[in-house]
Amino acid sequence: MTDEQAKEARMDKAASFIAEFEKCRLELRDEALQEALGMTIARLRELRDVQYLFDSGEKELVRLYDMYLPALLKIVQEAVRMETAGNYRAIVDMRTRLKKTLATFRETLKHITDILPQDEIDQANAEAKARKAKEELEKNSRQ
Repeated sequence: MTDEQAKEARMDKAASFIAEFEKCRLELRDEALQEALGMTIARLRELRDVQYLFDSGEKELVRLYDMYLPALLKIVQEAVRMETAGNYRAIVDMRTRLKKTLATFRETLKHITDILPQDEIDQANAEAKARKAKEELEKNSRQ
């Protein structure tokens, strides 16, 4: 699989997860949870847009799409099921834990979003330094 195909596959996964989380958000009864999940979806959209522009961060993105997002989706889907079950104590506990989980996850998404451009900037800087060093070496070897 080429880098471009891998990037397209990740973009497709992002769109799929965004759609699934949006569906769950609409099914949640608690407005605070809806808002928290909505903010998480917004972060995921931001990450999707940044990864479209930059090719770095492969390792982080693979883990995100193959491990973390599927696990978070299961947790959110279970929260939706619990809300319809009617066990008030379990629902309150779940809402508290899910809000914390979503907040932590948003920070993780922000971190990944922030490092994607930085990885590429660092790579460009390294390439520029290598090019300059090569030019200096060639210049000095001609003298």
